[in-house]
Amino acid sequence: MVEAFQGEARLALSCRFAYLLVNALHRHLECRMAAARRQVRGSKYNLGETMTQVTQQDFTANLLKLLKETFEEGGSFYLDKGAGLFQTLEAITPEAASRAPVPGAPTVAAHCAHVSYYVRVVHNFIVGKEQEVDWPSSWQVHDVGPREWEALKGELRSAYETLKQALESVQSWGDARLGDSMAVVAHTAYHLGAIRQVVRAVQS
Repeated sequence: MVEAFQGEARLALSCRFAYLLVNALHRHLECRMAAARRQVRGSKYNLGETMTQVTQQDFTANLLKLLKETFEEGGSFYLDKGAGLFQTLEAITPEAASRAPVPGAPTVAAHCAHVSYYVRVVHNFIVGKEQEVDWPSSWQVHDVGPREWEALKGELRSAYETLKQALESVQSWGDARLGDSMAVVAHTAYHLGAIRQVVRAVQS
């Protein structure tokens, strides 16, 4: 009984931290969107100050390594090998992906849909595409069947590949793109940790 209570307390604290972190990252993108709206229509993407101490190529190479570790295969920067997001999701059944750790908490499927939406939003900012962002809509998925689960994972992978291609083609890293690209690593890393905690909770 005590162990169950302690587990729920730890989960509640984790969810609170998640709420604060995710909201901070969302506010970053909302500020970016507001700034973009203030730009003169037809003007070039606002790159801000460009890099001086770190070469463009070095930053891009290291960013892509972090993204690959986070999304694809884990690695040596901060994850164990095989602990990437895609590999983690592949080991989760549709039933487990549809179970909330506590009443009202997001399911794994909800986290997956939200990350997919976030990645698409960041991609649009990177390429300078106008968009309307609706964060609540990214949390609407809760329950998934086998086909829905496969489709959801496929959408996330497609969004990631599209973002990666855009990042690979960036010729000039300014402060805006730097912030966006680092935010997607931090945001996804958090949700990967949250997903792994949810899985442990629903399978215990």
